[in-house]
Amino acid sequence: MKIAISADLHLNPNYPERTDALEDILLQAESEGITNLIIAGDLFDKDGDTSAYDGLREPCRNHPSILVHVIPGNHDSDRSLLDVAPDLPNLHVYINPHVEIFKSIAVLFLPYREGIPMNDVLLECKEMIGDEPWALIAHGDFISRVREPNPREKGIYMPLKPGDLNHPNLRQVFLGHIHKPTPLDRPLAGKVLHPGSPQGLDITECGPRRFLVYDTESGGISERKVNSSKIFLNETFLSIPSCHEFDLLAKAFKTRLEESNLSESELREKTQIRIRVEGYALKKDELVVSFRKLIRESGVSLYKEDGPNFDSVSTVSDPQRKILTRDSLCNLKELAEGTLKLPHDENGDQGKWDFGQDEPSIEEVRMAVLEAIYKK
Repeated sequence: MKIAISADLHLNPNYPERTDALEDILLQAESEGITNLIIAGDLFDKDGDTSAYDGLREPCRNHPSILVHVIPGNHDSDRSLLDVAPDLPNLHVYINPHVEIFKSIAVLFLPYREGIPMNDVLLECKEMIGDEPWALIAHGDFISRVREPNPREKGIYMPLKPGDLNHPNLRQVFLGHIHKPTPLDRPLAGKVLHPGSPQGLDITECGPRRFLVYDTESGGISERKVNSSKIFLNETFLSIPSCHEFDLLAKAFKTRLEESNLSESELREKTQIRIRVEGYALKKDELVVSFRKLIRESGVSLYKEDGPNFDSVSTVSDPQRKILTRDSLCNLKELAEGTLKLPHDENGDQGKWDFGQDEPSIEEVRMAVLEAIYKK
């Protein structure tokens, strides 16, 4: 049996694209024969905003064969979820801990409660769970060595800790609240996934969005791309002083668009991009004009018609520093590729640096190199 899972829709009539995302999830689920959708909290953007209710009612009415299971998040109250659609038979709202049996596994729905750790409620639910394999649906922070914060909200919300995952027969945890999707190949503590918001709420939530599909029999988890009606990109580029500085910047821009995994029509019709350029340039004014023209020709719309922002680009002219920049960045490129021959290496090994993860990205190192060369 397969179950669709999402969270953090933040339905708001001022942002119809969020309702479009829900409609698309239900449409995709229906086409796959999936009859259950779970929403792990923050269904609404503002608690008590009755004008947002149709953003849930209409999609539910359009897909009566799909049961929609909802728990409150920190943006929802029990009252608003109970009031939204009492006449919808396919909407199931859980304002108290509840166990639902989905073929091969029990699913514990744990509503958000302010000011308490999640494990306090889990301990109270031991008898409800029993001895069967089970999965957890909840809304809150996962607190581990590396915590993924919610940039929209400070503080800690109903925290779950790694030690809380030791409950017998707990197979999987799906948490709402964090809008950034957890990579499927890197679940937190081996069990915890944030589905992420299915529609970017602002420019900080970028690229294609997703919802999850959980196979209750195999335990497999896969993701489906949400066909969003609005997509955000937020990109920072590095300008390197050179007679080819525009060509380098243009190549980086085109590469980012390719790496976004968006189709040509998605880029032209749905995408809004915010662009910031940092670094140094020999001919900054010409670079700005040429880059703006390139963006117009790409067909991608600028976010709030803002930019591109070149405020952090400085003009330079020293020919000796230009040569030093070229050689330094060439060495850095070889270091990233593992082809740099390190001096005084008795074994004749090549130098290689793995950028990213817990180390600075190659763009951050490039910027540090430029600052070391050009800053007085």
